[in-house]
Amino acid sequence: MRRANKLLAGLLSLCLAVSISAMPALAAEDDASSTEATTYVVTFRPGEHGTFTDSFIAGLEKYGEVKTSEATGAVAVRLNEGAALPNAPQLTDIVMNEDASRYFVTDAAQGYTGGTASGDVNAVAQYTLRASTEDAVFTVQYLDRETGAEVAPTLQGSAPVGQNLTFYALNNIENYTAEVASQQLTVSANADENVVTFYYTAGVNNVTETVTVPGGTITEYEDQTVVGGAAVAGLSLIPI
Repeated sequence: MRRANKLLAGLLSLCLAVSISAMPALAAEDDASSTEATTYVVTFRPGEHGTFTDSFIAGLEKYGEVKTSEATGAVAVRLNEGAALPNAPQLTDIVMNEDASRYFVTDAAQGYTGGTASGDVNAVAQYTLRASTEDAVFTVQYLDRETGAEVAPTLQGSAPVGQNLTFYALNNIENYTAEVASQQLTVSANADENVVTFYYTAGVNNVTETVTVPGGTITEYEDQTVVGGAAVAGLSLIPI
């Protein structure tokens, strides 16, 4: 009986040792799974009357892994949570199908708001019958609110007179933030009236420089570096 008890005790000790040694491995696996990045998919669908240009699809590749559907023409990009969302397709990023001459794209990504990735996004192009056989040129500008300088190249295209169009701001212009996400325009026969302007606010970087002068006074200069120039916002004297 004593031999049986010793054998049972030995087996219990062995099992306990094995279970304890396995715990760090399980913990490591849990840590790995908990630190895995959350990703979301942004999908743009060109609808039934057009397809996206190759240049638009290629431009999405800088944001992440891109997949396209041969059946529907949809294009999707996978992003990490919190990453900047890609720019919405512009009207000029859609090529109309040969059998769709009666239609015109009015919104290349209905409801798209930009921002950062916090969930899956689906945006679908919208079409309508042509409002007119007469076309007029439209212009979309992207300007610095303070200086009026271009922050991105001007976009131009043409659309039927009377057509109501939706345009989207470019999200990822470095050091700039768009004031609005989208704007609408009803195309006029007068091209001078067909101008959409997106204004952008420049980012500000605060940089503090500390200088010690004779007499034990520390002078702190705080510069606000703005895109396109720099200005001294203020200074303070700190005696020591």
